[in-house]
Parts: sequence; structure tokens; C-alpha cells
Amino acid sequence: MVLLYPFTLLIFVMLLSYVAEKLGGFRLGKVRVVSFCLLYLSCTPLCANLSLALLKSLTDETYCHSGIDSAVILAGGMSRTAASSADWSALGPESISRTAFLASRLPALPLQSVVISGGSGNGIKEGRLMADLFSRLQPRQPPVITLDERAVNTRASAEFVHGLAADMNKVYYLVTSDWHMPRAQAIFAASQVKVCPLASGESYVPYGFPGWFIPQKSALAKFERVWHEFGGLLFLWWRSL
Repeated sequence: MVLLYPFTLLIFVMLLSYVAEKLGGFRLGKVRVVSFCLLYLSCTPLCANLSLALLKSLTDETYCHSGIDSAVILAGGMSRTAASSADWSALGPESISRTAFLASRLPALPLQSVVISGGSGNGIKEGRLMADLFSRLQPRQPPVITLDERAVNTRASAEFVHGLAADMNKVYYLVTSDWHMPRAQAIFAASQVKVCPLASGESYVPYGFPGWFIPQKSALAKFERVWHEFGGLLFLWWRSL
């Protein structure tokens, strides 16, 4: 599974080509040079941002319209075990940002209900923590919250929402990170749930010349994450054949 990440795959290719050259006499120096160049590029803000832009271009806004009155927030993980339902610091940064983002958009959105989906965590689940945070961020009466504390992945969240919908034409705002949106939309579409994307933030790595080509840990992390999402989309396409 770790080989699905480009950085690890390129390291593996370089090591394998070196071993094959030493043991088998194959001339694979060019393979290592190409792998090293790709390894370098994968650590640069330029490649991270280009990859993210390519991924985000797959976002589908077909079902977006002004009359949507429901939303789904996908949890983004926890950083530790929560001590209570108000221990929001146990939420990971993605979960906090998605919750706070939708709460900040409520004055402009006519939402009647919100599904908060997240089943990770020992004891108190991330969905419950997000629901408590969301309700406390409201200056007025919050929308009706439907809590899903069993879903541990996007597919389970989509199946839960599908089970709620009495009207198959109902459209939900889907709140998740921009890098996760295309794959999340594809999974919800496979579960016959119509969604309108509402990305909780921008994941671009700030850069400027010559910083475009200076390797950064944050750029590599985003590059790896984006290409892992591409792998997920490829797997969904393969399953649909």
C-alpha cells in the first residue's frame, strides 16, 4: 500500500534499479537519474500546486443551485482520544476547519439540516465532537443536526446519507477539504447521492520565484496526498468497469 505514494515508489525504483545493476549487470543508470529528477520535483511547491489544480479541475458542480437546504460535513480525523464531548482540541485540524467553515457560511446559506459524519475515535467519536463545536459556533438556532457516529470512511458516510434521503433528487452541500472533494463526490455519486461541492479551504502551497523549485516538506506532503487521491479515483473507475 505504501508504494501508492510517489515518494516511496520512486525511492523503491531507485534502490531496485541499483540492486538490479549490481547483481544482474543491467545498465539502469538512466532510470535512477529520471527517478531522482522526479523525486526532486515531487518536493517542490510548483509540482504540488499543479497537481492540486489538476485534481480540483475534476470537481463537479452540476447539482449546485440556490435552493439547497441540507449539508454533509465529512470528518477529517482526530489527534488524540477526547476527554469529553466538549474536548474539541482532540479533533484533527481538518475536522476543525471543516466544521468552522460551514458554521461561518450559515448566514449566507438557507440550511435546514446538517449531517455530521465521523465515527473515528475511542470512546467519544469525532462526529459528536464536531456536532458540539458546530452548535456552539452558532449565533442563533443552528440547523437540525443528524449525527453519524459509525462511518469511518467516505463510503460509509455516503451510504448513511443515502439511507436518510426520502427524495432521490435531494441535493446536499458536501463539506470537505479541496483535495478530497473529487474522490468524495465520486463516492457519493456511486451511492446515488447528489451533492454540490463546498470546499472548506485552499490547500495551495505559497510560493514565488525562485521558491517554486525549492523543496519543502509541506509541498511534498500535499503532493503525496493529492496523488493518493488520484489513486483512489483510479480505483473507483476500475471498480465501475
